[in-house]
Amino acid sequence: MNSTGRTVIGSLLILVGLLFLFDTTGAFTLGELFRTYWPILLVIGGTVLLLRSRGAGGSPRGVVDQSTLFGDTVSTAATDELNSSTVFGNYEVRVTSRSFRGGSISTVFGDTAADLSGVEFAEGEQRLKINGVFGDLNLRLPVGAAYAVRATAVFGSVTVDGQRREGFSNSLEIASAGFATASRKLRIELAQVFGDVLVTSQA
Repeated sequence: MNSTGRTVIGSLLILVGLLFLFDTTGAFTLGELFRTYWPILLVIGGTVLLLRSRGAGGSPRGVVDQSTLFGDTVSTAATDELNSSTVFGNYEVRVTSRSFRGGSISTVFGDTAADLSGVEFAEGEQRLKINGVFGDLNLRLPVGAAYAVRATAVFGSVTVDGQRREGFSNSLEIASAGFATASRKLRIELAQVFGDVLVTSQA
């Protein structure tokens, strides 16, 4: 996702958070507000798609650059980098790259499932960011790979390789053995507002 698209998605997340904050304080009723102004979500989603189509100019080789406004996305790809956003729908991908460089995934209303169990990381330290608002986040990593995970869930649980946190505003930071000295490694940032976060690397 380009910087403009990320700005729009980030603004949407902030807006959703503010709406829930005002609802809990009794300033207005969120249900009534949503029934009245729900089309604005379509406008924002459409704006993201337009901005990305105008600024992308085609994706570099080995990069999945994809936006979905409505509908589920299920795919298997040998891509080296993921740059995807989904507004209304689940996002599920299985990656088989031999030189994975990370990327970013954003989902507003829907679950996110990324299976990286079949990848090999590119040389050096790569980065992957996954953000979601409403839905669960499930990430599967390669067995024995070098990774560092920072996972956060505001309203939901966080589980990383069997370590679990529950309650309000949970977070976990875990690094695999040998991460600091590994020549191929992945640094991962996961953030979910409403939903559970699960990270596994078992066979």
